[in-house]
Amino acid sequence: MYKRMTALAMAGLVLQGCSTVPLGSIPKLARIDFMTTDLSHLRVAIALPLALAPKPQGVVMEMKYRVGEEPEQQEDLHLVEVQSTADKAGLPSGGDHAEALFVFRLSAEDVAKLDGLRIRVTEAKARREKGSLGLGIEAKEFCKISNLPDGPALTTTYVLTSENDGYVTISRDFDLRSDAKVADGLANLEFCH
Repeated sequence: MYKRMTALAMAGLVLQGCSTVPLGSIPKLARIDFMTTDLSHLRVAIALPLALAPKPQGVVMEMKYRVGEEPEQQEDLHLVEVQSTADKAGLPSGGDHAEALFVFRLSAEDVAKLDGLRIRVTEAKARREKGSLGLGIEAKEFCKISNLPDGPALTTTYVLTSENDGYVTISRDFDLRSDAKVADGLANLEFCH
C-alpha cells in the first residue's frame, strides 16, 4: 500500500500501512509540513521482533512527483541506518515484548535531491502550473537473525521531524502475521549474512 501526501509528510512503513495511527499521534503528525521540514533532521524508526532485521538498503522512501506538464515520475531513495545514541534518544526501550530498534535517515545526497525537488514544485505552483510531491516509507527487505517464534510478530514505527520535539508513533504493535502476504514472506525469509 502506498500512501500519497501533498505538502504533508510521512506515512508508516508499508508493512503497517493498514493499521491505525494512535489518536495521540494525529495532532503531532498534522504539524508536519513536508515543504518546509528540515530533511536532515528526519528519522524513521522501526521496532521489530529480535529475530528480524532490515537488510542494508531495505528501507526506502518512495517519491512520486510531478512538475508542470511532465508526466508523474517515481524514484526510490534508500534510507541509511544510523547507530548513534543521539538518533535513538526519545525512543522507548523494551516494552511488553522483546524487540530491536532500527533508526534510518536520508543520505546528504538525497536531502539535497529532495530540497531541489521541493523548490521545483514550489516554483511550479507559483507559476500556477501543476506541482505535486507524494512520499511513502516502505520496508521492502528483511532477513532473519534467528527463527521467528510462534505467536504475534509485533512491530511499531515512529517518525521524527523538525516540527516535533521527539519521535511520534505512527503505528503501535502491528502484528506482521495479521497480513497473509506479509506472514507468507516471514515464513520464507533467509538468514542475515
